[in-house]
Amino acid sequence: MNFKIPAYFFNKKDILLKSSLICLVSVLFIVIYNPFNAHSWDNVSTWDMLTGGLGYVLLTWFPVLLLSNYFQYKISKDRLLGITTVLIFIFFEIIIISCIVTIEEIIVKYPDVTFVELFLENIYYVACTFVLAYLFLIVTLIVKNAPIQSKKGTDILIPFSDENDNYKFSLMKKDIVYIKSSDNYIEIFCIKNRELKPELLRNNLKNLEPFLNKYDIIRCHRSYMINTGRISNIIKSGKNYEIELKAPEKVSLIASLNFFNKLSKYID
Repeated sequence: MNFKIPAYFFNKKDILLKSSLICLVSVLFIVIYNPFNAHSWDNVSTWDMLTGGLGYVLLTWFPVLLLSNYFQYKISKDRLLGITTVLIFIFFEIIIISCIVTIEEIIVKYPDVTFVELFLENIYYVACTFVLAYLFLIVTLIVKNAPIQSKKGTDILIPFSDENDNYKFSLMKKDIVYIKSSDNYIEIFCIKNRELKPELLRNNLKNLEPFLNKYDIIRCHRSYMINTGRISNIIKSGKNYEIELKAPEKVSLIASLNFFNKLSKYID
């Protein structure tokens, strides 16, 4: 089974952050673990290793990581990426960077050693470095994107951003009833002062769906998403389903058959 990775791992605004974190952790690992025996190169000090290594990694590894993360972001705009796809990207990052390191070592230090011999050694060290770097990156992104608890600790605040990833406002999950697509905008219908009122946001359901799914706000129709915690009843209606939602006033939406499978696990 190809596990789907949450969409927030591929945010456009995090491309630079992800690439920089991997480079920084990689340099720290190289300085501490010394996989390339760099400390023995002309009595290089730890400080020189840190500053020189950071500069070298930023000039060589960073562009590779930047391009890889950018292409992952572009693909993720159309569909959620599975772990297999991401591992393929990481595999090619390791291969390309290992080639860069090997070529640099042949030119600077080991002109008499064959490319294959150095490459096999370097690919092992780069892979080890990336394991640590990506583990650190995963933890950082999970913490960064963890749901924000309200002050009372009884609910979750969901942040909403526009189509350009600019933060606009946050709403409590329990107050959200459903979301409606409206041309270039969406209307988020939530309960305020015991009334159902819309919040307008310039974005679309396609962009928000992967992010909102982790809060159990699910697409039920090409034009609607619903808070599954507010489902009160589901009725078969011809080829579709009618979903009744808990709200101060009666709310009933149609769930098309294509989207109903996602909702089935929320039916008691």
